Amino acid sequence: MDVVVLIYSLEVGNGTINTLRCITEDVHILHYHLCTSCERGQVAQRIILTSQYLVEVPHWQGVNLPEPPYIPEQFTFETGAEGLTELVRNDNLSLLYTGLHLDAFTSLADDLTRDFTNSSHIHPWDQLLMTLMKLRLNLLQHDIAERFQVSQPFVSKVISYWLEVVEERMRLYIPWLPRETIRATMPQCFKEHYPLTTCVIDCSETPLQKPHNLDSRGESYSHYYGQNTIKFLVAIAPCGLIMFVSPAYGGRCSDKFITANSVFLEYLRPGDEVMADRGFVIQDLLTERRVKLVLPAFTRKGMPLSEEDTTNTRRIANVRVHVERVIRRLKNFRVLSQTVPISLASKLDKILRVCAALCNLRGDIIHDNDE
Repeated sequence: MDVVVLIYSLEVGNGTINTLRCITEDVHILHYHLCTSCERGQVAQRIILTSQYLVEVPHWQGVNLPEPPYIPEQFTFETGAEGLTELVRNDNLSLLYTGLHLDAFTSLADDLTRDFTNSSHIHPWDQLLMTLMKLRLNLLQHDIAERFQVSQPFVSKVISYWLEVVEERMRLYIPWLPRETIRATMPQCFKEHYPLTTCVIDCSETPLQKPHNLDSRGESYSHYYGQNTIKFLVAIAPCGLIMFVSPAYGGRCSDKFITANSVFLEYLRPGDEVMADRGFVIQDLLTERRVKLVLPAFTRKGMPLSEEDTTNTRRIANVRVHVERVIRRLKNFRVLSQTVPISLASKLDKILRVCAALCNLRGDIIHDNDE
């Protein structure tokens, strides 16, 4: 004989459990049929929603509710509906917690979880949401655990698993565009003076927790910032799409070292043009590949720039600023703007690629009316 179980949920969306907790007002009571009889504390093998037993009780103030049954995190449930937590109930909240508009997040979640076999009571969309919340807001795992009413070790396992899945599945979201596509999508600000530009590159740094190992501490020390950092290279198309993000290097590495040792150069073809800042002393690396380097003019022995050099430098600055805007968008994911703990350093390459792919889902950053 089936046992009827009461589960109190903070929110019920289309018949899906989102949060398992007992509250004392404005609750929905769900009657579920437990397929196998079990005592309190035993593992529930399978729970099937019977929507005809759904009863809404709007006011429970002053009523003593029984405690919900013990439901371990390992049990599975069947549902035909997609469940999204209350956290992303509108577009603004989706941007806050994931960095994506709500329609982009739901499309991504549907794509990534379509063939996913769930072995937890937490819906796969919410597991993905946990991971994106870590990247977007750099929340403590205990904080995420409290929001989803699960344990901290469970959150740690979810984030580790989904980071691997998302990084592998989203590599195609960081494409190196064909030359024809780059020309076809080039904004007017590039067409006027730099119509042959293939990409704009720049390096960025993120603070790193001081390593205990002295060698590692020296390799990651940035003299520019006066602290330990990680450093990475970003290349964008003129339209603002991120086409390449390098692995993370120690802050001691120069722009030239990162450019030469990442696979960035392998993407370049004869006749390409790369725009960069003065710090990229990479003319020799590009000349051997018959690639042109576009840089702002250098002053010589304190002499002022000529009028032509001043004009060219201003024009380069006006378009090169877009790579800085893209990097700022990338660092909206606070895991890349706040101090990176040593425990996360080994996963930083994957985090960089995932955040870059998510940035590319945000839409255009450069418009023809931009100066």
